[in-house]
Amino acid sequence: SMEQQQHITLAHLPSSETSVVEHWLQFVADAFRGEAVSSAIVTPYDDFDLKTHSEDIITEEGDIFHQRWRRDPSSSPAAAFLALTDSGDIVASLRYFSRQIYVNGVPVSCGCIGDVVTSPAYRRQGIASKLLRWCIEEMENAGVAVSYLHTGPQAPLYEKLGWFEVPMTRAYLKMSLSKSQPSSLSPKAHINAALFRIRRLCLDTVSDSILDEMSTKYRKFCESHRVTGSIVRSDPLYWRKYVDFECRRSQSSGILAVFDAQDKIAMWGVLKVKKRRSDDGVLQVRVIELVTCDDSGADQQTLWEMFGHMTLMALRTSETSDVRNLDSYSTSEITFDLLIHESLLMKALKLPPQKIQLGDFDLFATGIQREAEDPIMYRIVTPSSCTFAQGVDPQDALLRAGTQCHIYQKGDAF
Repeated sequence: SMEQQQHITLAHLPSSETSVVEHWLQFVADAFRGEAVSSAIVTPYDDFDLKTHSEDIITEEGDIFHQRWRRDPSSSPAAAFLALTDSGDIVASLRYFSRQIYVNGVPVSCGCIGDVVTSPAYRRQGIASKLLRWCIEEMENAGVAVSYLHTGPQAPLYEKLGWFEVPMTRAYLKMSLSKSQPSSLSPKAHINAALFRIRRLCLDTVSDSILDEMSTKYRKFCESHRVTGSIVRSDPLYWRKYVDFECRRSQSSGILAVFDAQDKIAMWGVLKVKKRRSDDGVLQVRVIELVTCDDSGADQQTLWEMFGHMTLMALRTSETSDVRNLDSYSTSEITFDLLIHESLLMKALKLPPQKIQLGDFDLFATGIQREAEDPIMYRIVTPSSCTFAQGVDPQDALLRAGTQCHIYQKGDAF
């Protein structure tokens, strides 16, 4: 799989030696930070300027590209697709993530594409397209069913090579949180609050039994709700290393798990509290991941009470929230937008009741707005491997299935 044209050679990493991997990852990290490749073609991980908002790239443990490589059980030299000059300088690259995804609740093999970058001096020479065609060829040789990526302005590049868009819709729920009036508290609210116990879980150190429980319930949720777009998580090491990192980075809450009276997990989620990047500074609670457990027997009202307590904990522990002022009565109400994929909202929670009692607090849902967001792109690679299609055209089946990702932030699904 080598190609020589215009003094550019396509190659995988020659080895997994630390110095070799480090050189490539540093090229990618510099490109996304805008230090070395300020006008590079990129597949960004979120809809903001990567040069001015580097907190999602740089973490306490190093940049996300090094972290993902070290933590991903599937990392290997063959996962890096490079374009090199005669002198060995990297001028473009992409990363291949070997995964399985659910389509209509059925696991199928998937090649996820990310970290696509080209140095400015080598743009508009078709190098990125050559790398992508080479990657497609390797996926076809391996019998991979579908390919999956996130993109923005570069969508036409991928469309020319066979990827197609699957639209996505997010819901903005207008919420307000206030102190309950003593007369408004019902005994049921106190009883339910006593039954819910919320813990922040570190997947890297959590017990095997809890991890097994989460893995089983995640699989059952994806299968029973005929989920499309979520990554299969069958490898405990993937949970402990990769998922753990993605759920903790970028000022997210980490995994907040709701345990019932039998000490079983009834729900878990990952939330991110932030101020909107605009003049109004609206407080947002973004749902990064949410899994409800059907075997908990919880009705819609109880599910929203559990989710409300989880949200309250995320607000309490966030540096950007004023909930501490609400606790001390110096503020009468907090309003925020709850952002969640619409399909995830309807599968996991349904629409909220107008009022949700959370112990000493009342959570009100005052309205909902819907808007389109950047779509996910898929490509049918090997039609015979698309077991979800059930005799119909695989692309039509994928489009009909829509998409429902637990992971909200672009790129985190890998």
